[in-house]
Amino acid sequence: RGAEAEALAALATSLLRGEQAIPALLARIQETFGMRSVSLLRRQTRGSTANWSIVDSIGTPAPRGPTEGDASVEIDQERVLVLSGHPLRAEDQRLLTAFAAEVVVAYQQRQLAETTKEVESLSASERARTALLNAVSHDLRTPIASAKAAVSSLRAQDVQWTDADRSELLANADGSLDRLTDLVTDLLDLSRLQAGVLPSLPTRIGLEDVVARALDHLQPLPGSVAVDVPIDLPDVLADAGMLERVVANLVQNALRYSPAEVPVRITGSAHAGRVELRIVDR
Repeated sequence: RGAEAEALAALATSLLRGEQAIPALLARIQETFGMRSVSLLRRQTRGSTANWSIVDSIGTPAPRGPTEGDASVEIDQERVLVLSGHPLRAEDQRLLTAFAAEVVVAYQQRQLAETTKEVESLSASERARTALLNAVSHDLRTPIASAKAAVSSLRAQDVQWTDADRSELLANADGSLDRLTDLVTDLLDLSRLQAGVLPSLPTRIGLEDVVARALDHLQPLPGSVAVDVPIDLPDVLADAGMLERVVANLVQNALRYSPAEVPVRITGSAHAGRVELRIVDR
């Protein structure tokens, strides 16, 4: 009885070992009963067939079901503790049942910790999503308002537009809708990235090519961007399309908030086995 009480006290103390509580408990059970292996199995029912999966296991070989062990005890309707090595006496079976109760507590602690991590992750994702929507709400409204104003002006019956005016309004509407399309595409791709369904295809690419395509997409005013990206820089490993959009977004943001008389600088350099691209505004 003294030995049993000491073993139970040591087992309860091991519950304070955090995420490794279940492996520690199984190791304690293996040591106490002198077993080759101790496994926590979980029943998975599909239709009329019940399969078992290993939640945690100590020692070898790990049994694939309760019938493969020398002793077992049910923890609940889904989980069972299985020991392999030698049959247990009746008094040892009683002690094993007490150990199993401690395993239940450890398993519940693990589930609670995992649930807490999931909630924290969801909360962080929700905060990031809210911040993103707040940040782009103005950017979304601006091209919508600009395109709406241009189209409404063209439809006005009381104004006679010249061909030049009409062409300018149409160009303004077309540019605004292109900008709106880019913003919506960015948001959709961001959602796919967060969901893990947007594939990234890294390849070896030159930064000077990425910067050139990004500026072609933006078509900044002459003199508003100064580029200093040497053509002899080592190639980088990245998804070309995604990196181009990152550069375009950063340059566009820099142009929006920089003084008109100070150009945005794009520089590239290589050092310590890495390539660095800088977009500098004022």
